[in-house]
Amino acid sequence: MTLRVTWARMLVGLLVLTGLPALASNLGFLRDTPMSYFNDADMKLFRETLARTLSEGKDNEAHRWDNPKTKSSGEITPLKTETSPGKMCREVQIVNTAKGQTAKSVYTFCKEQGGDWKVALPGKQ
Repeated sequence: MTLRVTWARMLVGLLVLTGLPALASNLGFLRDTPMSYFNDADMKLFRETLARTLSEGKDNEAHRWDNPKTKSSGEITPLKTETSPGKMCREVQIVNTAKGQTAKSVYTFCKEQGGDWKVALPGKQ
């Protein structure tokens, strides 16, 4: 089994756990995406930067990560923050690059009562 297939399976598992089962059912979206090429170190840097950005980042302030060994990199930018009693949601733009591929997407994450950030499905914030 190739490293790329392993990462694709791990990403599908992550998507299922974070509430994106519709995307997980169609593996075609993973083909040639930067995240499909990430190794363990890349994923660790990405996850740490995402968590720090969601918790501490200011709107419109980009937070970069890069792995000189793999030349993978990314930038996470909070676009807007919305708060309501007991809940905070942040819309973030994520740009990742690996193996000559770059992908840009926008996601909304909401902070759960336990303090964990979860991807918000459209209309479910």
